[in-house]
Amino acid sequence: MSGIIIYWLISAIICGVITSMVASSKGKNEVVWFFVGCLLGIFGIILIALLPSEVPTQVRVVGSGFEQSDSEDSSPSVLRYLHDQPHSRQGGFGVEEVTRFDERRWKVLKEVDEEIAGAAERISSMSPSLENELAEKYLVLNDKSYLLALERQLAERFAAKQREAEALTASLGAAHAESSLMQLSKYNDKLAVSGQMDPDHNVRVVRVEPYLGSWKVAQGGIKVTFENGKVFLINGRFKRVFAPDTDIG
Repeated sequence: MSGIIIYWLISAIICGVITSMVASSKGKNEVVWFFVGCLLGIFGIILIALLPSEVPTQVRVVGSGFEQSDSEDSSPSVLRYLHDQPHSRQGGFGVEEVTRFDERRWKVLKEVDEEIAGAAERISSMSPSLENELAEKYLVLNDKSYLLALERQLAERFAAKQREAEALTASLGAAHAESSLMQLSKYNDKLAVSGQMDPDHNVRVVRVEPYLGSWKVAQGGIKVTFENGKVFLINGRFKRVFAPDTDIG
């Protein structure tokens, strides 16, 4: 009987260690998953193997596109974020706005006018969403004398946002900057669906930005400012609302 117990204990520990290692590689709590592996055995290993990873995927620039990379340099990831995400008219990492324009008319204008096509191509190479805003504003003005000014305005705002993202990487470090940008993107997606209302608190959001404070539990997360002045810190499973004017580091 004692031999069976010893064999079971050794098997449980081995399964726990394997489960813990897989959990660690996926950014999950390895201690918790060690005990899960001990209790469930091979089924614990299968369970953690099927769960999605919480470790952010990094990218690097290759030619004119992007591809995945295991490099620790997160600057290309920041560039990918800037390239893919919609851009607030206020600049920075604020709440995003949706642009609306006559897509068919814009497409025809690009086909028949080389200047418009050139401006659209240059702006789109920075971020596809910037072309949407260029189209919307140009079609409202309907005057090509404003085309150069519109392009310059969008390019300068994109450059400012790029500098802000690079400063974020320098101040927080690569891992925290990458985590903040990914969480910011996911939260902005929720706001787009809910009409800029926080889905958990039913309060309008006026700004979303990476958390730059010194409070360690929130580093790598985001700071959300509500219309009522309250501040909402989010970092993975950590979520906490603070009263207006609270010092959050």
